[in-house]
Amino acid sequence: MRKFLLKLLVFVAPLLAVMAAVEAGLRSIPNSYKLKYEYMEHHCQDVQTLILGSSHTYRGLDPSHFATRAFNLAYSSQDLKRDSYLFFRFIGRMDSLRHVIVPVSYHTMPEMMEDFSRSETLLKYYGIYMDYPPERMSLELTTPHWYEKVLMHLRGEPVCRSDSLGFAAGYVHDDASDVLDMHHAQTVAAWHTHSDFGHVGENMRILRRMIDACAARHVRVVLITTPVTDLYRGQLDARQLRLMHDCIDSLVESDSCVTYLDFMSDARFSRSDFQDVDHLSADGARRLSVIVSDTLCAMR
Repeated sequence: MRKFLLKLLVFVAPLLAVMAAVEAGLRSIPNSYKLKYEYMEHHCQDVQTLILGSSHTYRGLDPSHFATRAFNLAYSSQDLKRDSYLFFRFIGRMDSLRHVIVPVSYHTMPEMMEDFSRSETLLKYYGIYMDYPPERMSLELTTPHWYEKVLMHLRGEPVCRSDSLGFAAGYVHDDASDVLDMHHAQTVAAWHTHSDFGHVGENMRILRRMIDACAARHVRVVLITTPVTDLYRGQLDARQLRLMHDCIDSLVESDSCVTYLDFMSDARFSRSDFQDVDHLSADGARRLSVIVSDTLCAMR
């Protein structure tokens, strides 16, 4: 038995060494999760405006156009549960914080990342790069298409799509000709529409805990609904839309530190400001960022 185990060890050890080297190499490649977490670890005490949320704020609010020192900690598909984890991870050290921006979009209240198979990989990244406890022991090698990341890095192609302040600079482009149509509006709206509102209660409790923490620190919570196209708005379910507004009204009424900015149907944004049916283009993001920044400055 001892000889067998020694032979097995001789066979397995090199394989484990190669796997460890590949895993270490994968983790050394720049990515948005690592960039955002490391920035907050080193600079959270300087951040005055913290932007949380999903792709609507990740692609829609550019900190470089804010008058305050802002950082975008949002990411594609990030839900309130992950917002809350990151918020409470750093809030104790954020002595300069004035505003926390939290998007409440049409799909926010009924959703949680665990419900979507496509989010399984994203949750692993929170564990690997953001120390998220349930996924802390995850490996890059267990994620799909990890080898494509290696090839992109070797070819000199950017893997990290966030700029130094966390904004989705690598995603934003101005050619929306292929996706600004009714078909895409119906597809995206259907993906965002839910018949089960089972997560609403938990998401409301998450938001209230964050609001309470901000109120105790005299920090303003800014709930925001970012602009979307008329194409997308026309496909939304009235019941779910009413739920969104009821939740927002309840939060605004519950605490004086909460403000709501509703840009969903804002006439200042036309189809030319969009990258697709529910995400702003580079110019649209710049315009929204300036408007939000001016609004925050007026709140002082």
